Amino acid sequence: MASTWGGTAIPAETTWTIADEFVGSQYVTADGALNSDTIATVKRLSLRWDLITSAERDTLYTKATTNSSATLVLPSGDSYTVIPLRGTFRASPVGGKSALWNVSCDVRTTS
Repeated sequence: MASTWGGTAIPAETTWTIADEFVGSQYVTADGALNSDTIATVKRLSLRWDLITSAERDTLYTKATTNSSATLVLPSGDSYTVIPLRGTFRASPVGGKSALWNVSCDVRTTS
């Protein structure tokens, strides 16, 4: 299955990890008890693409820096409504003269 982000075709991720992320606050009371005010538990997805073209990198950059929610469909067929996490986009060229890139970014589910 092909990957899409907000209806736009993107290269298939080389790797991705999914982890629960706590949204809320925790604090310790005077008696030493740890209390949690939980707003939500969402999923954080760390995505990585290896050896992609400059055009594919530019598409991912646009998606990863646009502050709006969109549906992300992974090659496994799993689908998530996500919002990009600002400041997590990374791109590095492969080799000195290569036109290929390694790219990564993180997103968070909206609910």
